Amino acid sequence: MANQAKKRKRPRIYEIDETNDYKFHGIFSYRHLRILGWAFMALAQFGIILSLFAGKTDNAALSTTANVFNFFASLMAPLFLLAAFAQVLTAKDGYKKLILLYVGAVIGIYLVFLLIYFHFLVGTIAVVTGTPEGASNKAAGILSLFSGAGFFAFNIFVDLALCALTTFFLNYHPTRFFQGKWHYLFRSFAILPILYEIGSIVLKMLAATDGFQLSPFLYPLLTAKPPATFLIFVALALYVKLRERSFLKHGKTLDDYRRFLDSNANRVQFSRFLILAIVVAVVIDFIAAILASVLVYSSYEGQLHEDLAVSSAVMTVSSWGLGNTIPMLLTIPIVAFFDYRKTYKNKLVDTAIPVIGVAIIAIIYIEGFFQFGKFMISQTFPNGIMGSGDEAEEEGLILSAIRFLRE
Repeated sequence: MANQAKKRKRPRIYEIDETNDYKFHGIFSYRHLRILGWAFMALAQFGIILSLFAGKTDNAALSTTANVFNFFASLMAPLFLLAAFAQVLTAKDGYKKLILLYVGAVIGIYLVFLLIYFHFLVGTIAVVTGTPEGASNKAAGILSLFSGAGFFAFNIFVDLALCALTTFFLNYHPTRFFQGKWHYLFRSFAILPILYEIGSIVLKMLAATDGFQLSPFLYPLLTAKPPATFLIFVALALYVKLRERSFLKHGKTLDDYRRFLDSNANRVQFSRFLILAIVVAVVIDFIAAILASVLVYSSYEGQLHEDLAVSSAVMTVSSWGLGNTIPMLLTIPIVAFFDYRKTYKNKLVDTAIPVIGVAIIAIIYIEGFFQFGKFMISQTFPNGIMGSGDEAEEEGLILSAIRFLRE
């Protein structure tokens, strides 16, 4: 009875104010998630370098260490994605700027892809084959062959643009157009990015079938993240919208709701719902991946050896993005302390984070390959490249090399 009384006393979201707000609040913002994401990415590159050494030494301990570092790569993408979700859902600078940024980035990457495709790939094939007329078709075939899955999906800004548009149509309140009952039409536009996501998944599935070749011009327009992550985002956007409707039904205003969004209660409740959404999405994604793998495996019946058919089916389904959200479960301890509403006036740090991250990764690769190169030389020439034991001969070789460089 005492517990029931306490539950009854817990204020509703429309009753939250300064006097009964939660004391607990998250410590991680989107900026912290990005820093962690870049840190995990850097650690994963250590794993790649260590894998090179492990492959040449057959050292079990080194191989295990490399696998531990490689594991951090699975945490990188979910953290970046959650950080992007937070900025899209908050959109304190307005949706217009955010949508233009992501759509502009999609267009920019598309133009860069066209430049690389026509100028470098098609141009090179035309010179090598001597038949410029069929170079474009040959280039498309080569890309499809190298992709393995029949496509390349790399433009993450497509996913972010779809998320931004979904939030815009669900939560934005038009001030000039779509007034009165017409606002339902505006809300219905949220189905468009959802249909785009579904269309992208269908194209990926078709690309994996025999007799269907996806045009390379569609590669930069495909979604790059697992479908279940978009499902998580839609759930979050609807969660925010339904709470707004509950607020307004109890006589509150939009200004009241905006103030509530910055309360500790909303931040904590949002984190809890995000954890639930991640768990549910992972379960759905896992089940969908198993069912899809079984269907693909059955299509290989009699064509491939059983082991090869199983691995091929799993890889094909994974290329569609199914079964790839399981690593998000590892972010739950961070999400529990995540404040999605926290923003900063100084945006310089946000600009500096990726620059510093890229610089650190570049240093890791430069130094790593340098050390690996020295290691390979020492293994190939234990006494050194000029290690004959004759000092006079070695000095003569060095002097000859100096004279050659001067000339």
